[in-house]
Amino acid sequence: MADFTIDPSTQSYQQLLAGLGVLRTRIAARLPYFGRLSLADKKRWLNKDPLFKEMITMSKQLVNFLDLE
Repeated sequence: MADFTIDPSTQSYQQLLAGLGVLRTRIAARLPYFGRLSLADKKRWLNKDPLFKEMITMSKQLVNFLDLE
């Protein structure tokens, strides 16, 4: 395993953490509505909203990585 250090006290780490909190809040608010859409409407939404699409893609990859399906 590679040796690496994570320092959560750095300014850049704290900025990423704060940004993630804002992003989670914004994405979480959209999920219930998104879940009720038809597949065609979901695809249309994802094509128009690259940030939401990236979050969905990243979430699916994380689930696959952790083998939680």
